[in-house]
Amino acid sequence: MPAIAATLLLLLSALVAAAEPRPFRLGFTPWPSAATPEAVEAVWRTIAQEGDLVSQHLDNGVPWVEAAAGKRFDEAVYAEWDRRIERSPRNHARLLSLSPLTMGRDSLALWWGARENQPLPPAWESKNLDDPAVVAAYTRYVLAAVERFRPTWLAIGVEVNELATKKPALWPGYVALHRQVYQAVKAKYKTLPVTATLVAPALLEGWREQDVPAVQAKALADLLPFCDLMAWSLYPYMSRHFTGDYPADWYDRLAKLVPDKPLAISECGFPGQSFTAFGIPFAGSPAAQEAFVGQLLSGAQRHRSPFVVWFTARDFDQLWVTIDPSIRPLALLWRDTGLIGDDGQPRPALSTWRAARARPWTAEAVPRSR
Repeated sequence: MPAIAATLLLLLSALVAAAEPRPFRLGFTPWPSAATPEAVEAVWRTIAQEGDLVSQHLDNGVPWVEAAAGKRFDEAVYAEWDRRIERSPRNHARLLSLSPLTMGRDSLALWWGARENQPLPPAWESKNLDDPAVVAAYTRYVLAAVERFRPTWLAIGVEVNELATKKPALWPGYVALHRQVYQAVKAKYKTLPVTATLVAPALLEGWREQDVPAVQAKALADLLPFCDLMAWSLYPYMSRHFTGDYPADWYDRLAKLVPDKPLAISECGFPGQSFTAFGIPFAGSPAAQEAFVGQLLSGAQRHRSPFVVWFTARDFDQLWVTIDPSIRPLALLWRDTGLIGDDGQPRPALSTWRAARARPWTAEAVPRSR
C-alpha cells in the first residue's frame, strides 16, 4: 500500500506540473525551409499551430534616405510589412525586432529602398550611429513600423552587444542612438515594452574567447536603464561549446545578470544533427536538441519569462542550396536547427515544445516590465 500511495503521489505531482500555467508565449520567425510558395505557406501554418507568438525579425536594412527626408518609404518596404501582417495569426502575440546595425553587427545598417540591404548612399557611408540624421531617420522608421505592426514587444536593436566586441569605438554612439529612440517610442507608446536583444554567450563567462568580460558587462549596464526587459539570443553551440558540452544552468546564469527585469529569449536554436562549418565540427543530434529545449522551457517557467522564440521551425536544406554560395557557410550554422527535420518529420524536441504549448497561458504569470 505505501508503494501504491507513493506512485499515486508522483502521478498527481506530474499532473499538477503539466497543468501549471505557462507565463511565456511560444513562437517562431517565418523563415521558410525552401524558396517556394508551398514552403512559405507551411511555415505560417507551423507558426499558427505550434505557438501563440509570431516573431517579425526585420534585418533588411533601414530606409535611411526616405526616413531622414520625412518622405514615404519605398513601396517595397510597405509591401513586405503588409505580407507579414496579413499572414500573422490574429490571436498571436507579436515580437517586432528592428536593427540599426548590419547583419554583421559592426556598422550602420544598409539601405532598404527598392531592395533590401542595398549599399548605403555616399552621404550616409561615414555617418556615426549617433549622428542627428541617423537618430531622426531611425526614430521615424521605428515609429512607423510600430504603428503598422502593433507589436506586443519591441526590440529596437538586434544582438547589439556584438558591436561592443567588434567595434568598441562605435559603442557609445549606439548607446546614444538606442537611448533617444527608446525615449521617443516610450513617449508615444507608454505601455509598450521596449528592449534590445543581446548575444547571450558574450556575457556568459568563458563561453567565447573573443569577448572581454569588462567590456560586455559595461555594454549591458549601459543599456539596462533603457530596456524594459532583457531579451537574449542564444545558440549555445556557436561558442567554445561547439561540441555540445555547454553548462546546463545557462538560463539561471542569464537571470543573475539582470535580476530585476524580465528575461526573455528573442531567438535561439540547436542543431538536430552534426555538421561542419568553417572547418569546425559542430555536434548536434535529436537527443541533444531535445535536452536543450527542455532546459529552455523549464528555465522560462522558472524565471517567468514573457516569451521564447525558436528561430527556425524546420530545417532549410532546400533553401540553403539556392542562396548565394558566398554566404552558405554562414547559413549552415542555422540550417539544421529546425524542430522539424528537412524530411518534414518532427524531431523529439517538438514533443517537449508541444507539451509546454498545451499548458494554459496566463498573463498574470508574466512580471510587469519596468
